[in-house]
Amino acid sequence: MSKSVDKIKLIISPEADYSLSMIYAHSLNQWGKKRADGYLDELEKSFEMLCNKPNIGHRHPDISGIYSVFLVGRHWIVYYTEKEQLVIIAIIHSSMQINEQLDRLLTRLK
Repeated sequence: MSKSVDKIKLIISPEADYSLSMIYAHSLNQWGKKRADGYLDELEKSFEMLCNKPNIGHRHPDISGIYSVFLVGRHWIVYYTEKEQLVIIAIIHSSMQINEQLDRLLTRLK
C-alpha cells in the first residue's frame, strides 16, 4: 500500500499492512466496531503526522539506528526515511520485545 502525503511518500510494508488488519480484527473482536475503527483511524492519522514531521519519532535503544519508533496507543510504529519516502516496516504491540520482533521480520525479508 502506498499513499502520498504532502512531499513525503508513505510506504507501508506488506508486513505492517498485515499487522494493521490483525490489530483491527483483534480490536473488533474485543471491543467492537466503533472502537476498532477509532483505533485504526488513530494509527492512520499518526502515519500522516510522521510524513509531515518524520523526526518526531525517536531511536529505540534495542534496535538498529536506521529505524525510528513512534508509540501510538499500545503499538510501536517502526519506520525509516529515505529520500522523499517514509517507510513503515512494522507495527509492534508495546508488550512485545521490539528487538526480537524486528529481528524476526528482517530475517524473513532477507
